Amino acid sequence: MKLLFRGGLNKRDPDGWKKSYLYEYTGAINKLIGIGKKVSFVTMAKPDHYYDQYIVPQFGNSVDIIGNGIEDVDWNMYDLIFLCGGDTVPLKEGLLKKKFNFDILKKDAVVLADSAGAMLMAPYFYETEDRMAIDFIEGIYPETQTIVIVHVNNPKYCSGVLIRKVGDFAKEKGFNVLKLKENETKLFDEQNGKFVDFKFEELFDKD
Repeated sequence: MKLLFRGGLNKRDPDGWKKSYLYEYTGAINKLIGIGKKVSFVTMAKPDHYYDQYIVPQFGNSVDIIGNGIEDVDWNMYDLIFLCGGDTVPLKEGLLKKKFNFDILKKDAVVLADSAGAMLMAPYFYETEDRMAIDFIEGIYPETQTIVIVHVNNPKYCSGVLIRKVGDFAKEKGFNVLKLKENETKLFDEQNGKFVDFKFEELFDKD
């Protein structure tokens, strides 16, 4: 499995969506679909079908949209899984309810986790309404040993206080901190425990 971490998008920016992974990787995704790869978008962090208005025009019925209304999911069938952003707790609960498990994914599957999705791929993630009072909740991929802060360049979602408190908590627990700007993406190098740059198209090259 190859795990990508992305720092979210700015919905208030008129061009925010066009800077997102939905547009940046469109060509590569369509090529993968064209050679029979299976792609899914997990939208449970926004249960109001918010993402459909962007996914459907881009890809139509050639991808699966996994929302709260989907009952059983065969996670092993997918070559590329996008964990879309929104609220982290509903995303966690939805994934667990649908029996998402890294052990059942294809060995060479690519998972891109954006915003709330990226936060969840950690031993803990933070929850905050005002970027001042912060709670920490267990994530679902402690192997990273890293707490992820997203939208670090957007004061609507991040603040110096939040960064400091997350840093203090991570230090207390012995974890690292990954700070991601909007639309910044890193590949988790599991062998070395580092987050590195990459080329999306090359992720699907066979070793």
